[in-house]
Amino acid sequence: MKEIFCENKINMIGDIFRNLLEICPQKGITFVSENGGRKRLSYFEIAVLARKRGEYLKSAGCKPKDFVIFQTYKDIDFTVDFWACIFFGFVPVLMNPVFDMKKDSAEGETLKSIYSYLEKPIILVGGGMYDEYKKFAENLDIETQNLICGDKYGEFEGENPIPKENYLKDTDIALIFLTSGTTGMPKCVMQTNKAAVAREAALQEVFDYENMTFLNWMPLEHPGGVLMAHLNALSNCGEQIQAEKGYILQNVTRWFDLMEEFGANWSWAPHFAYVLLKKEAEKQNKKWDLSKIVQLLDGGEMVDAKTGKEFVNYFRNLGLQKNVLQPAWGMCETCSGVLYNNDFDFENGGIQDFNGRILTAIGKPLPKIQVRIADENGKPLQDGEVGVFQIKGDEVTAGYYKNDEENSKVFTADGWFNTGDAGFIKDGSVILTGREKDVVIINGLNYANAEIEAVIDGIDEVKNSCVAVCQCVNKNGDEEVVALFTPNAHTEPVCACEKVLKTVKKKLHIDLTKAISVTEEEISKSNLEKIQRAKIAKKYSQGYFESFENALTEKKKFVENMTVPNWFLKETFVERPAQIYNLTENVRLQVSLDYLKKMLLQNVCESDKDETIVFQGDFEEL
Repeated sequence: MKEIFCENKINMIGDIFRNLLEICPQKGITFVSENGGRKRLSYFEIAVLARKRGEYLKSAGCKPKDFVIFQTYKDIDFTVDFWACIFFGFVPVLMNPVFDMKKDSAEGETLKSIYSYLEKPIILVGGGMYDEYKKFAENLDIETQNLICGDKYGEFEGENPIPKENYLKDTDIALIFLTSGTTGMPKCVMQTNKAAVAREAALQEVFDYENMTFLNWMPLEHPGGVLMAHLNALSNCGEQIQAEKGYILQNVTRWFDLMEEFGANWSWAPHFAYVLLKKEAEKQNKKWDLSKIVQLLDGGEMVDAKTGKEFVNYFRNLGLQKNVLQPAWGMCETCSGVLYNNDFDFENGGIQDFNGRILTAIGKPLPKIQVRIADENGKPLQDGEVGVFQIKGDEVTAGYYKNDEENSKVFTADGWFNTGDAGFIKDGSVILTGREKDVVIINGLNYANAEIEAVIDGIDEVKNSCVAVCQCVNKNGDEEVVALFTPNAHTEPVCACEKVLKTVKKKLHIDLTKAISVTEEEISKSNLEKIQRAKIAKKYSQGYFESFENALTEKKKFVENMTVPNWFLKETFVERPAQIYNLTENVRLQVSLDYLKKMLLQNVCESDKDETIVFQGDFEEL
């Protein structure tokens, strides 16, 4: 389809599907459910289902340009609903489905806010959840007449399932994405047909994805799922594997199991997934043939250079090519990825030294996209100078819906969009130093949250990707820099907290105010598993984590107050008559660290090894 893009024959998102059916209607998507079930639909079958779903929505009162809030629970339903809206000019509002249906749930409050803000549009509910959702909506005072069951179809008979008429102009709003919304009310990002098509056309000039097999397991509500993966595959006549996120996160090695099974050439994930995959592959001693993989995009969050290169180096022994892992940058406001680092490898490619920190370049922009670094007043800076990363191009959002105040903040007078990232440009590549606001201040110096989190994430006692470092204000109004993390199973929380503080001090020369071990659920994340630091900091200021701190304090007191006889801390052999105890050998007893004195705990915490203390002696005497 590259020639079609070059000839400017594609102006609308629907044109991509229309041309696809002319070239390769037999190709399609294999959907992998959360329990591992498989179902494949050809692109022609998907188009027919989408046409029927669109006819049903039309009969239910939907009109072109109407907003439709997506509440779909299965990827197969999302795909059909998405194309039904595109075919008939309805505007999908791509929102995460609500799972916590309690009346006072945070998800419910967000839904109600969006519903009211968009002036009470249709809510499309799928996945067999309509009846339960209807009760939930009633509790939120959402009019149930605005709920539409997404499991129904209308009538269609004919050879071409895609309507001939375009119901929208290329400059009309085609999609609404929602930002993560750290304060409860996400911003509504408007994207047009022109923006989405411009990105696909630019990709055609840089990459050869023709006829590849694409695998995606990230949420389709996010532009990385629906545009960077799904629409990209359609634009290149690619076969697709769409796996539910839950299926992969149950065991992340399933990701590469599927890549090998289907001979997939392309996939993507945020950086945490690559770190976790390497760790689990080592633990499980997994062996794959990775020689067919052409590109693994690493985006959605800051890419740590060290762990990225460790990933490439480890898997190249299984056939992974040198430059397969490609850091990329994009956001809802740019229709997903628009900068790519093609030089990253397991050696020194694709990185830059910045004041002693090794940073990963996010690369160069796609054709016709302009980037620059500016100071706080919008004045362009020279190469190498750190400032605000700004971008301009057809792929950039038309703005936030009904939000003039925010639009005035992010757009300059001459049309540049302020991404909120800080960085610099070197040799044409953009290198990010962090988010403008994603820094903590310690003794007057700025430190990137992500840099501190990467150090903590590398500690054996800490569960991967369950770390948040935040600048918080406590209930007394004092500022604190706090690390919240989830310890691995069978890890003593008191010991883990001490290890976190000591490791950060040793490696970064930073004194954190405190470290708090919490459950994994308390590390707030977006649907892309990005840490939502602002939300965590807000909860901290409200005293939400006091119960966790109190539990740690009690645990520490328990350890400090324990009294253990001297004989408990040394190996002894005690002889006893065999006829009494019927024992011919001494018994080895493993003692949990919970029952050791504070000094022993400190010694173990200071050790770099994962130690188990073993005592030998008579069982009864012990």
